[in-house]
Amino acid sequence: MQAPWWTRIQADEVARLRARLLHFVRAKFGPSLAEVEDIVQHAFVMLFRERQKVQAENDGLYRYLHVVARNHGLDRLKSARLRRERLAEAAEHLAHRRPIAPAAGRDDIAAVRAFFCELDELDRLILWSHVVEGRPLSAIATELNLNWHEVAGTVQRVLHRLRQKLDGPPARGVRSAPPYREARHAPGS
Repeated sequence: MQAPWWTRIQADEVARLRARLLHFVRAKFGPSLAEVEDIVQHAFVMLFRERQKVQAENDGLYRYLHVVARNHGLDRLKSARLRRERLAEAAEHLAHRRPIAPAAGRDDIAAVRAFFCELDELDRLILWSHVVEGRPLSAIATELNLNWHEVAGTVQRVLHRLRQKLDGPPARGVRSAPPYREARHAPGS
């Protein structure tokens, strides 16, 4: 019985496979070096994970790498297109919003405004819709074509960051509780 192909493959053969795959990925998805390297690395990782199922004969290794790289590259293009579409929708939605009116006597309104300016457009839209407009998370998720859990996590994460910014850093050795715990365990409840 012959040893498995992954124990017999030589470094120069791996280098040839990588060079062929790099050429294919650059031709198919563009010259961005970081993207190309990520796609090729993903293909080799998948080859290693599935090594027992892949047949090395008749250029089988390259065919497997080729299919995995093509599919992963297409997935990356699709997810990038969806992110751009969501940001465009969020920007269009934000264009119709009024700025927060400062409350009289509030010292931290400038900090809140600065915080809102630091947020990316999607986080800003989600936070504004939920906190200022009082819209339910499910409605926001439906409108933005997002998962409810993504919207809820965004609200929680951003509000936690805002609290940290307004309150300052916690004392050394003191961990601040996540926002949902603070609300759930409030004194007198």
